Amino acid sequence: MPFRRLLPLIIATLLTACSSPAAPPPPAPTALPPSVAVPSEDPPLGRLPSDVRPTAYRLAMTIDPKRDGFTGVVDIDVALERPRDVIWLHGNGLTATEATVTAAGVAPLEATYEQVTAGGVARLRIEKPIPAGPATIHIAFSGPYDKRLNGLYKVTTQGDDYAFTQMEPVWTRKAFPCFDEPAFKTPWTVSITAPKGDVAIANTREIGKEVVGADLIRHDYATTEPLPSYLIAFAVGPLDVVDAPPIPPNEARKRPLPFRGVAARGRGDELAFALQHTPGILAELEKYFAIGYPYDKLDIIAVPDKGGAMENPGAVTFREWLLLLDGDEAPTDHKRAFAYVMAHELAHQWFGNLVTMPWWDDIWLNEAFATWMGHRAVEMWDPSYQASVRQLEGVYRAMGADSLVSARQIRQPVNDEDGIHNAFDFITYRKGGGVLGMFERWM
Repeated sequence: MPFRRLLPLIIATLLTACSSPAAPPPPAPTALPPSVAVPSEDPPLGRLPSDVRPTAYRLAMTIDPKRDGFTGVVDIDVALERPRDVIWLHGNGLTATEATVTAAGVAPLEATYEQVTAGGVARLRIEKPIPAGPATIHIAFSGPYDKRLNGLYKVTTQGDDYAFTQMEPVWTRKAFPCFDEPAFKTPWTVSITAPKGDVAIANTREIGKEVVGADLIRHDYATTEPLPSYLIAFAVGPLDVVDAPPIPPNEARKRPLPFRGVAARGRGDELAFALQHTPGILAELEKYFAIGYPYDKLDIIAVPDKGGAMENPGAVTFREWLLLLDGDEAPTDHKRAFAYVMAHELAHQWFGNLVTMPWWDDIWLNEAFATWMGHRAVEMWDPSYQASVRQLEGVYRAMGADSLVSARQIRQPVNDEDGIHNAFDFITYRKGGGVLGMFERWM
């Protein structure tokens, strides 16, 4: 077997070594005597305690982009390794109107939700200790749309209001209470209640809808594959949705893939170039990996006022300019930018989404692999774009940054929120991608 064909297996092995293992079955619950004392704890400043793990989410959001905020209810199934009267999780800028915790075989216990750090660590104090084993956290909440285009936010363009999300790295906690760390991969069952006439999009296929008021419709979505919180995505508003032909099956993927383009009202026609060429880029990635695209649909979404792009499974979001092209008349640099960013975000469906780093000190395994593979996919898809030359230019720039006294190593400890944000830099993307390219050429 050629080394090129072995490379995905080697990479998958590396990533698997850094991914979080499946949560073990929770221990059977045992009743706690009233006299049992649970040790007190200070708020965690880095990672949350590992003795409470989420195992599934059921999330119901009500999102009206014309309003100033949103509401929701989240039920989180968790497994506790020891008795607790406090559960630490994340929530930033949210107001809890109801909170309970229910252990197996026990009536719901009242709980008090409180954000205790500026970065969004929240304390859920239960009225009395609950035993080790399975439990369910229930929180009803509300929050404002974020003004810095993070978490769940709104934009207004051409007189229309829209709501979108940007959860990575630590902004899911601005949208709803959760365990906002990449190691916690669980299935998510989501519904969105939105105004009649608005489109509502999530990570998976819509499987049902129901009128729930004079002006509202609840949209229900299929349960996701296990995902970390930073990959959850919503889009709500008077969106143009362009149904493209399903992407045909191939040797790696045995089923047709539903495929759509999404843009602000009146701009759907400008998605034609992206809808025409995305399937070819995806096919090159599937062929190289010999692993099919792992999710149940692919929506590519042009988001007003967004910077960059985000690899949300099933609902990949992009800066409008990257998807809205003037067909074949667009400048070559514009088409090349579309191809590079599309390939990068689609590569993330394997590197980062299917296999996820347990903590942000391994973000290079996510971004460097997508940078390297994005150029590789474009080179295979259309050699005239000279992706290998562009990759080399990026490596030279990374070498320049790496020559500075202030240069850091690709992988470094991340102990707080500042460290998380600082990890998304040129060294992670370009130097990391260049090092992986060296490995491939050597092999």
